[in-house]
Amino acid sequence: MANGKPFNPEAMTAASWNYPLGSKLKLVYGGKSVVVEVTDRGGARAFMQFGKVVDLSHAAFARLARPEVGTLRVKIKKID
Repeated sequence: MANGKPFNPEAMTAASWNYPLGSKLKLVYGGKSVVVEVTDRGGARAFMQFGKVVDLSHAAFARLARPEVGTLRVKIKKID
């Protein structure tokens, strides 16, 4: 990952071009929420082509919805 550590799909992490590395984000979907740390940039083409803001690890996504869903429209709040 861009932060120099190996990727762990079970960690509460995300990739984003919109937020600086190390940012803590709270994502809310329906009545569920998850706090993640931005640890990577992710694929530029996928982010731009599909309008993605964050790409969640498997574990973080699973806290919000079934991973088979694929994509979600979430509310994002940067935590200071």
